Amino acid sequence: MANFKLNKIKTTNKKLLRLSGLTSIQNRDLERIKKICQILLKKIKDEIFPKNLTKVVVIDALYTAIFIKYRRCFNSTTRNAGLNKKHIPKKYVKLHEYIINQATKIYAHAFQEQNELAYQVNTETNKIHGISTISKETLYPLNEKYLKELCDLVDGLISNVNKWQDEIKKDNKPMLIGGHNTNFLIKMESKGQRLSGQNN
Repeated sequence: MANFKLNKIKTTNKKLLRLSGLTSIQNRDLERIKKICQILLKKIKDEIFPKNLTKVVVIDALYTAIFIKYRRCFNSTTRNAGLNKKHIPKKYVKLHEYIINQATKIYAHAFQEQNELAYQVNTETNKIHGISTISKETLYPLNEKYLKELCDLVDGLISNVNKWQDEIKKDNKPMLIGGHNTNFLIKMESKGQRLSGQNN
């Protein structure tokens, strides 16, 4: 059995704030995007057209999560992580720009030009019935090819994030080791177990 102490530290150190942002991006966004892509790839392969509304809603929610989480990775103002377009390999730039653009126009903000209004008019009474919108978004905004490319892109970003995390931890090890101990010892097996969100 190995003993681990849980440290907590409050800091204004820019590098440590970036470490926090990178860890958040990896655990809350990039890893989950990859998992969702894997789920959607299986869905597309097994069933192109969902047979009921529940499946449509679930698939829409999964795509929404991908677009919003991906865009959030590049919000360096609030995440202190510094991810930007320069970290995207050239062959993935178009995919990157498409996701950012769609996330802004459709998934985060419903721009009016993306939708048209549809309704029925009773020609005898002039009453309007059944108002709805006709959206230009599709059920599968990323097909199988692009989902696989996104998985590869996210893998590359995770690799970079891990590298940056290791560099920051190495440069700031004394401060991190000396963090405020909560006196909470976590007993874990020496092999294969670690704190959630903690990288070796």
